[in-house]
Amino acid sequence: MRAGLGFLMRSAILRTATLAGTITNLVFTPLEALLVLFVAEEIPKIAAFADLSGGVHVGAFIGVQAAVGSIGVALAPRAERHTSLTFMFVAGLVMLGSGFLVVAIVRTFWTAIFAGVGLAGVGWVNVALTTLRQTLTPEHLQGRVIAASRSIAWAGLPIGAVIGSAVADLVGMVPVYIAGSSAVIVIAIVIGARRMLSVPATA
Repeated sequence: MRAGLGFLMRSAILRTATLAGTITNLVFTPLEALLVLFVAEEIPKIAAFADLSGGVHVGAFIGVQAAVGSIGVALAPRAERHTSLTFMFVAGLVMLGSGFLVVAIVRTFWTAIFAGVGLAGVGWVNVALTTLRQTLTPEHLQGRVIAASRSIAWAGLPIGAVIGSAVADLVGMVPVYIAGSSAVIVIAIVIGARRMLSVPATA
């Protein structure tokens, strides 16, 4: 594990990608964890669900999100073949941030489509990060580097859930969604503008 962590810290690209992945997990976890409550309290029902229970309304929203997200994730391997890993990583962050930002600002049922785009963005980031680790790491260190990178990136999941829920209790869910989504977009702009992950696409 120590050797893997050492290699990870010496590689500027892997270090940046892992940090960005950690922040993405930190932000995405509360957005997705709070989504059921957010839809129930902040998203008005459409006419078709007016006489139905709130559970149907929430379930339909999540269903649309999942369908759109699945389509987006299914397109990730094709994007990997035809674009650079930098593009995939940055595009995934933009999809995640902008998708949930639209949900937070517009707050209508059909923003479920944009929530799905955000969900797909997480998949794109994960595909790009996984490929980067495999491409840039010597074969004999891959297991240890992947373990180190995942340990750091996945640490953002529980931390994000706790912090996001606590902040939402203090200021409300809408500010959490807007701030978290905007943070992801800023990260994407910085990484893209500075070409911090300049690795060509793999064959």
